[in-house]
Amino acid sequence: MPGVGPATTRLLIQHGVHTVGDLAALPLATIQRLLGARTGRTLSDRAHRHDHRPFRVPDKTHG
Repeated sequence: MPGVGPATTRLLIQHGVHTVGDLAALPLATIQRLLGARTGRTLSDRAHRHDHRPFRVPDKTHG
């Protein structure tokens, strides 16, 4: 999942989170306590398939 590097992965595993489903099952407050307010909200949203990034269509390449 974007935003989950090695340190975050280790921290989540230490707290019993091994899959995106495990992460989605946690209350937002718990995730934010572990990862901080902003990162916790972002990863919780992504685990629930809520992605607020703008949709971009890749430029066509001519070749």
